[in-house]
Amino acid sequence: MSADLSAEWRSHILAVRGPALVAIGVQVAQLLLRPIPSEVSPLDQAISGNTHQPRRELSVLLAAAPAVLAFGLPLAAMVLQRLPLRLSRSPPLRSRGLALGVLLVASLLSVAAVQALRGCFGEANSAPCTRAPFLVCRHPISLSIVLLAAALTWLLPSLPGLVGSVWLAFHFDRQLSAEEAVLRARFGAGWVAYAAEVPRWPGAYAGGCLLLACACCGWICERFGSRKG
Repeated sequence: MSADLSAEWRSHILAVRGPALVAIGVQVAQLLLRPIPSEVSPLDQAISGNTHQPRRELSVLLAAAPAVLAFGLPLAAMVLQRLPLRLSRSPPLRSRGLALGVLLVASLLSVAAVQALRGCFGEANSAPCTRAPFLVCRHPISLSIVLLAAALTWLLPSLPGLVGSVWLAFHFDRQLSAEEAVLRARFGAGWVAYAAEVPRWPGAYAGGCLLLACACCGWICERFGSRKG
């Protein structure tokens, strides 16, 4: 499918560009404020040089590839008004509000989780963080990034974006398995008890609540957008 966009697509991109850029900016700002980088992240290891792979540059590229696919193409589409290998002839106008709601929930979850994590690091570091966002799932910051990638792929559907979003989710799940082994060794029985109560990713109840929050935020975004229009 041609990368050139119709007037309908251009209008859609202009409508979602502001919220999408704000959501990405919030996510980047929050990640920069994380107190301690992940001890098992391939990207963190590659950038710091703590990697056994022979070529550091290749390690960085491979570690960053899912995020580049998931976020780079939507950003390019919003700036250049082109969307190569898109998966739909028409923009998702009917479901745009819900996708914008997912963007908003992802941003709020990221802010809340980072602030909670910073608060926990300010306390005695002898138990897992159990503040509100960390009762939804064990890794709410990772969840917010996956939600952001899914929302961008939803709003600007393309084959590279879809591959990047799916790859990013599997990449996080694999990385979190290794990270949890480190946390289990650090916190011992406290981590085991926490992991038994709180799932790695949201369960049915928490997932349903998140979906309801996304729907409510999406309705607000649509109402605000219609009044503004």
